[in-house]
Amino acid sequence: MDAEDRIAHWVATLDLAGIPPAVRSAAETCLIDGVGVWMAGRATDVYARSSSLTGIPLGAAESAFLGGVAIHALDYDDTSYAGIVHGTAGVLPAVMAACDHRDGDGRLLLEAFVAGVEVLYAMGETVTDHLYQGGHWCTTTLGILGASCGAARALGLRAFETANALRLAANMPLGLRVSHGSTAKPYLNGVAARLGYEAAQAARAGITGTPGTLEGHFGFADVHNAGIWSGDRLTRLGDQWGLTDPGVAIKRHPLCSAAQAAIEATLALRATHSIAADDVASVECRGTPLVTSCLTYRGPATIPQAQFSMPFAIACALVFGEVGLAQLRDDVLRSPAITRLMARVALREDPALVAPGDRRDAPEASAVTIHLRDGNKVSKIVLAATGMPTRPLTHEQVSAKFLDCARFGGVDETRATMLASLLRSPAGIAHTRRIAELAAPEPLAA
Repeated sequence: MDAEDRIAHWVATLDLAGIPPAVRSAAETCLIDGVGVWMAGRATDVYARSSSLTGIPLGAAESAFLGGVAIHALDYDDTSYAGIVHGTAGVLPAVMAACDHRDGDGRLLLEAFVAGVEVLYAMGETVTDHLYQGGHWCTTTLGILGASCGAARALGLRAFETANALRLAANMPLGLRVSHGSTAKPYLNGVAARLGYEAAQAARAGITGTPGTLEGHFGFADVHNAGIWSGDRLTRLGDQWGLTDPGVAIKRHPLCSAAQAAIEATLALRATHSIAADDVASVECRGTPLVTSCLTYRGPATIPQAQFSMPFAIACALVFGEVGLAQLRDDVLRSPAITRLMARVALREDPALVAPGDRRDAPEASAVTIHLRDGNKVSKIVLAATGMPTRPLTHEQVSAKFLDCARFGGVDETRATMLASLLRSPAGIAHTRRIAELAAPEPLAA
């Protein structure tokens, strides 16, 4: 049995009863967070431009595409360090499109979502961080694999069909890290969601791939990952659950995950020491290698670049006392207060910032030192930002983020509140189309 068959058998036979309560709870949190950032993302320019590429009414594949664009448009979606991916971003839109196509219920949605992200996270650990470090943007490179399996489960494909969906998807890797800081990211995430869905439909129609496509000669790992393949992780599907081990990080701020710890450190210093922006002479930030390799824009010219800029993140924290959706505006980026402070922020790599035994839990740690004009300096280290698996957001924080995203996306508060309640117990949803109905940016009819 090759890797695709092993994965496919697990996907095709997964049911809700076999998902441990903690895993199910983590999945439900990812669902509510994912739907929230999807609603907000529909209010963006990149979503409007992507919508012009589709027809009306939308087919299921186009729905997967636009859902994938929206959910990643603000870089506010969850992160897993199993492969360094935004797992929900590619899988959920493909699964929702497949469930809606089949007129599925919430139980099917939950099963298919868990199947898709668990395959994605297992694949992330199987190929190791080498794939990401080599320049692949694994959210899409691997996300298409998770999307194909999630869609296959939602469409009710048999194991041999699911294996072929996975083989077909593995032939379509896409996404390069050079795209960070551009609207290519949400667009490509939409493409991955659509192609994952289409791979499942193609397999359903009888199109087949070659056994060994993932780990064989001239296969995925051979061609794209220098042959690196730690296949034992795939044998633990259903025993090790990526949703809880290593877990998923839910963002508090709509910037790259690599900026989250530094933002938290800066906000804490600002509050503790009553620091005003004009008090700051300079800021030194030390980050892990993953932090510095992701945040490459010192002087960002656009909001997508600013979301990958440590100077912008720290400047916003100091000027506004928050880094939220309201700060993702061109007038904020170009304001004198922000541009002055950005010029005073320096980021450097510190490989010794995190002890070797803590690196799994703190891959994007940061230390911030603020030098004040009076000659004093204050410092703070945040190893794992709030929202990381070891420091999860509270139920109330997740709900507050969801409602904030709904407001940003123009969704009526009554609808948003009803939808939040529904998503807290997704297995009870009779028709998944109800999610899109409640998330529509218009008042609820009387």
